[in-house]
Amino acid sequence: MLDPASRLNAALTGRYEVERELGEGGMATVYLAKDIKHNRSVALKVLKPELAAVVGAERFLAEIETTANLQHPNILPLYDSGEADTFLYYVMPHVEGESLRDRLDKEKQLPVDEAVRIATGVANALSFAHKQGVVHRDIKPGNILFQGGQPVVGDFGIALAVGAGGGARLTETGLSVGTPHYMSPEQATGDQRVAARSDIYSLGCVLYEMLVGDPPYMGSTAQAVLGQIIAGKPVTAIEKRAAVPAHVDAVIRKALEKVAADRFATASELATALNDSGFRYGESVGVGEGGDVRKWKIATAVSAAMALLAVGWASFTSPPTTSQSARSVRLEVPRPWEDLRSIDIAPDGGQLLFTFVDSATEEGREATSRMWLQGWDGLPPSAVQGTEGAGSGTFSPDGRQLAFIADGDLKLLDLSGGRPRTIVPDIDFAYMVWGDDGFIYGSFYTTRRPTIVRVPEGGGAEEQVTTEVAGFVHYRPSLLPGGRGVLYSSSLRASGDITADSVAVLDLSTGEQQSIFPGSYAEYLPTGHLLVQTWENQLLAVPFDLETLTVTGDAVVVTDDVSAFQLSAVGDLVYIDGTPVKSDTEAVWLDRDGTRTNIDSFPPGPVPEDPALSPDGSLLALTVSESGTRRLVIKDLEDGTVLTLEEAIRVAWSADSREVGFSAPVDGGNVLMRRRADGSGQPTALTGVLSGWDIGRWGLDQPIILGTETGLAVLTLGQDTVPASLLEVGVAHDNATLSPDGRWVAFEAGAPRASRIFVRPFPDVESAQIPVSSQGGVAQDPQWSADGHTLYYTQPRSPGTDLVAARVATEPSFEVLDRVVFAQYQAGAWNTGGWLYDVAPDGERAVVTAFRFQLGELRGLVLVEDFVGDLRRRLSQGN
Repeated sequence: MLDPASRLNAALTGRYEVERELGEGGMATVYLAKDIKHNRSVALKVLKPELAAVVGAERFLAEIETTANLQHPNILPLYDSGEADTFLYYVMPHVEGESLRDRLDKEKQLPVDEAVRIATGVANALSFAHKQGVVHRDIKPGNILFQGGQPVVGDFGIALAVGAGGGARLTETGLSVGTPHYMSPEQATGDQRVAARSDIYSLGCVLYEMLVGDPPYMGSTAQAVLGQIIAGKPVTAIEKRAAVPAHVDAVIRKALEKVAADRFATASELATALNDSGFRYGESVGVGEGGDVRKWKIATAVSAAMALLAVGWASFTSPPTTSQSARSVRLEVPRPWEDLRSIDIAPDGGQLLFTFVDSATEEGREATSRMWLQGWDGLPPSAVQGTEGAGSGTFSPDGRQLAFIADGDLKLLDLSGGRPRTIVPDIDFAYMVWGDDGFIYGSFYTTRRPTIVRVPEGGGAEEQVTTEVAGFVHYRPSLLPGGRGVLYSSSLRASGDITADSVAVLDLSTGEQQSIFPGSYAEYLPTGHLLVQTWENQLLAVPFDLETLTVTGDAVVVTDDVSAFQLSAVGDLVYIDGTPVKSDTEAVWLDRDGTRTNIDSFPPGPVPEDPALSPDGSLLALTVSESGTRRLVIKDLEDGTVLTLEEAIRVAWSADSREVGFSAPVDGGNVLMRRRADGSGQPTALTGVLSGWDIGRWGLDQPIILGTETGLAVLTLGQDTVPASLLEVGVAHDNATLSPDGRWVAFEAGAPRASRIFVRPFPDVESAQIPVSSQGGVAQDPQWSADGHTLYYTQPRSPGTDLVAARVATEPSFEVLDRVVFAQYQAGAWNTGGWLYDVAPDGERAVVTAFRFQLGELRGLVLVEDFVGDLRRRLSQGN
């Protein structure tokens, strides 16, 4: 007796050739088959015999024909259907790759943005089908596939045909259309009048699972699940995962209403609400276990955020030693400590402002951040609507508004209501403080933007506040009373020597600035002192004259083991008890799915730069900081050996992978050099001294395109001794790089906070300029793929960096076909202008250089009430 597959093959001879079984669902068995007529692989789905007997061939085939006209980018089309030897079958494209079910089995939860993107695509498919009168009836992760990265919905035909063909007889047999976890209440009760809103309910279940990790209702049996769907309590995703934005949670709650009339009327309405951050429905639900929220009265006025870089904290121990007259209170936070990004305290002392970020951020995966307000009234914290993607943030001096960074933009939000508004686009402060002088002061964690700047609180042009000092980065500003000056941290990050860092002060009346005391951060005390945090994690009270802006005496130790602090206007101190996060640096492989694999680790200091994989993929060259000098390091990726060579930046390779090129400092400029990659022999100079040219990615076998302050220049090795002007347009061009076929030049141009990636033909660069990166934001560091059909670049995105892959066509003209995020990672800070990634020759993964954080011994958040008064008493007593 022939097995079903053999019978099926015999019945379909000349039309389809069954190759193997792919899987089995609740209603059909799926086979991989070859469509003989069209010479293509297809998915051949055969209705289960018991269903085929109930439905009947004539009715099934008549109903399934109605789905053949569902032509939509998010719907998997129906190729064919028929009956053969009692088999009822239908044929769809064979989609290479995984289903949403496969992905959820592997990843459990998806990034919020990705879940929203998938749900929007499915909603668009449902909207189109519903307008044609087709209800799917079995929306579930297994029926959502990915084709070219886009979600496509399969099995419209079988759900409709089985439901319409079987009718009541299907229910009588105990069979049903749909999968228990994703059934609507009307499906669960056996109602045959299933309409479009049933699909909307099922999509709500799928969206909930993508975010939470499980369907909304669980049970040990199908009957138990159906009972929960019919009579269970309403669910909310935000209760299980606080990073879910309020509007997304509202969409889920409306979609999962038990009464169909209470759900979205159409799938298009759901898609619109899903992408509207202002959408609300019913009562929002707070997060946190929150049963024991302490009721403190804290009169504080801290106007800056404590930067806590995704740290993990140990369990609480006893409070640190303080004066007996000062009351110390340990504060609890409503989310795991490792998710905490920053804290600020309202000027009236009424509430704390937290920024939380998914702990997955440090693993290189896409993550979501948002702000929460916690009062002292015993109620759970509440999400601040409109702050999705927030990075650094601070209260306004009157406490009525928030300023925060999201997607690089500086936004203001009125806490009395309304949506945030952008006042300065693409500024991307890493830290900021809102002064009482009408300005918001900010700083950056990069030597590309090394000074303190400020912008008017109502919006407008930025103004540089501190003057750049070569090799130093100014960050973490705090303001002195009466507009007297600005305190800030001055860091020699290019050297990696933290002992060279100091507290500095700018006199706003004269513009003079000077370093005044070793340390990492300081705030002014009304006792006439600076409260300084040292790199030994001590807090010191340092006598300070507000008129002369000078240190006037010896420091007094206040307490030890402080990793970060904030001081209130009325004298309270809030600090992190313990030693801070420690970090070294590393080079890692980053796969498209976010998986990180360590390649090598390096000592603390600036991140390695200019990673460059040899064309054969066997060697990795990069530059590593060593005692303030960047040296060329080459690692053999096969045997792990490491070769350290001379001082160098901007690494390049020969096409045969045997020689490495680099830029070496000489006489105030740079000389391009080449040498054997095995370290033998001596380096050979390729050029004279180059001064004032920007060197992007280059190769030893191509002309070299250099950026200038006004355009582009070209240098052909072996022919030119100095670069020749190629383009003069009066705009600075950076990180220029030539395509593998030598026909196109990619580069970045524009203001530092709004640079974009462009392409020009080569050598006729004046004939055209084509934008590659999308408008808005910052795009940097272009790199061509080995075949020249993809252009990679980076875009900052809180709380990480997107590595974007722009697929391009070069014939008959240059065109950007699409842009996708290749991977997301935490960028290394304190870089000196080199690139921090390189995509492997096969295009499947990338090398990224970044900080590697190691947890310090952190014990909690401590409030010391009336700290300033107590310090004044201690100082008067000589303690």
